[in-house]
Formats: sequence, structure tokens, C-alpha cells
Amino acid sequence: MFSMVSKLKSLKLLLKDLNKKQGHIIRKVDILRKEVEILYSALDCDPHNSEIRDLEVVFSTTFKEAFLD
Repeated sequence: MFSMVSKLKSLKLLLKDLNKKQGHIIRKVDILRKEVEILYSALDCDPHNSEIRDLEVVFSTTFKEAFLD
């Protein structure tokens, strides 16, 4: 039991350090997900707009990177 508790404490410290380095990952992913949904709805309204398509590529790659972090 003691070894399990000590391993959990060391894991907690590592997770806290990760959270400090990368910020609130879940919050970032949620914000990016909402922005991508807004972008897709704008793209549905105007599918031939090249500016929206360029933004789609940028937000999609940013969302994927944040999701993988």
C-alpha cells in the first residue's frame, strides 16, 4: 500500500509540472473546438470563401496539436 501511495504522489507532481508548462490543456481544446465549430458553420454558409478555407486549415491543425498535447 505504501509503495502505491508514493507512486501516486510522484505522479501527481509530474502532472502538476505538466499542467504548469502547457497551461490548461482541456480548456484550450474546448476553446479551439468551439472556434472550429463556428468556422465550419461559416464555411457551410459560404463554401467558396477562400479566407474561411485558409482559416479552417489553421484552426484544424492547431486543434489537432492541442488535442495531442
